[in-house]
Amino acid sequence: MKKPESLKVNTSQFIEMVQNHERQWGQNDYTGRPSLQKLLESKVVVFWRTSAETPLIVSVYDSLEEVGKQLARQVILGDKFDRALSKIFVDRKPVRIASVNVEFAEDTES
Repeated sequence: MKKPESLKVNTSQFIEMVQNHERQWGQNDYTGRPSLQKLLESKVVVFWRTSAETPLIVSVYDSLEEVGKQLARQVILGDKFDRALSKIFVDRKPVRIASVNVEFAEDTES
């Protein structure tokens, strides 16, 4: 069965980014770097930018909820967080953040 063109385009972007990641990092390592097998098998794969001079790094998650928690920590930590979101893939298809909801409560501990 032939894959629809839109699926080919979406998954090819994922494969291209994974290939670039593997080429750029080669045998070098960084904390939490997933194996190629893990990248290809994971439900959620996120590419992060750490600086203009450094190639993108990657992390894998079981769900988008985990990514949401990571991004919430980034907002709370501000400039102490060492990475910026570059691209998110779910089942090898690119996704984007559609909305953000921040809720506030009275601070009764002050």
